[in-house]
Amino acid sequence: MADQVREQRDPDDDREHDRAEHRDADAQQRGAGQERDAGEQQRQRADIDGAPLREGADGHLELIKHIVESGVPVMGHLGLTPQSINQLGGSKVQGKKTEQAQKILDDALALEKAGCFSLVLECVPAALAKEISEKLQIPTIGIGAGHDTDGQVLVLQDMLGMNPDFSPKFLKKFMDGADLITAALNDYVSEVKDVSFPGVAHQYE
Repeated sequence: MADQVREQRDPDDDREHDRAEHRDADAQQRGAGQERDAGEQQRQRADIDGAPLREGADGHLELIKHIVESGVPVMGHLGLTPQSINQLGGSKVQGKKTEQAQKILDDALALEKAGCFSLVLECVPAALAKEISEKLQIPTIGIGAGHDTDGQVLVLQDMLGMNPDFSPKFLKKFMDGADLITAALNDYVSEVKDVSFPGVAHQYE
């Protein structure tokens, strides 16, 4: 008798279970849509075009997918990542060995598939950067990666020569900023001490 009762209840239970699953799926879809809308609103309020992820691909692909689906464009970063400089002992070239080069190439393809709109390649052999740039559909930006990437970037302070102690091979200093700033500060201190500044031209009547 108990078995018969259970058999009679099973269709209703199944239908209720199906309805519950549909409700959960609808809630998840609404939640995902709300997350995307919230991400887009935050991006617009912050007035940013995208978010750089400077930690490579390992352990971050799902995060990248989530961020992209939330409406925030993501730029990937491979080779020498800022977070790994201390671990690697400075600005050392990455991907010189065959297995390392293959790993960087595989990671580049994985980042593109995860939704990155662009990819920074830092301190990698020029030939590897060229191969990656040719295989990806998204643009590559090089820093210490040769001239075959789709674009180039340097840190502003570095290219202006603000740090005289930082001179990696890939860096060209387009200005001797450190000496110019030091000279300007010395002139300021000197003029304040001899009371030539501020002069009449710099005063209000």
